[in-house]
Amino acid sequence: MNREFFVAKQNNAKLLLSTLFLITISAITFYYLYRGPDQNSLRVVLREGYLFYPMFGLGFVLFLALSVGGIYRLISGANGLRVDRDGINLNGSLLVKWNDIAALEHYEDFTSSHLTGYKIILKDPEGFLSAHKGHPLYKRMLANQKSISTPVAVYTNSLNMDHDEFNSVVGHFLRKNELR
Repeated sequence: MNREFFVAKQNNAKLLLSTLFLITISAITFYYLYRGPDQNSLRVVLREGYLFYPMFGLGFVLFLALSVGGIYRLISGANGLRVDRDGINLNGSLLVKWNDIAALEHYEDFTSSHLTGYKIILKDPEGFLSAHKGHPLYKRMLANQKSISTPVAVYTNSLNMDHDEFNSVVGHFLRKNELR
């Protein structure tokens, strides 16, 4: 059976748990900001206002922004991964066309065995990078090229997906592209 598309949605349970965790951390940093520095603390960061306020203020803003981003992703229900006749679309932020793809390889990130997915092996990685210089993910693609020898990696650990179906659809399009 050759299907012409594949969609993997985000794992809402994982996203909800991580968003709740970030909201909790935001609340804790807000509490510390409200309470203020503790003059009796042995830690200089908790005692001195010139360190305390910038550090906890930045932490509050960062964790709150990440929480809002998680809530937005939960509400919007954006696709995490879409494979169709155009190519592999990564969350609507990057489309890798079939003409650019040589192969896909299973990938396990060297920083953590929990980060798994696929490396998209490109026919011309340097050409792909030069064509995407203005892309918001360009620096990440450059870092990927240096560390894993390809600009594009798809992490699937936060997606609800059937890997066999994904491999079948990708294989179908790769074979179809070879025949051209």
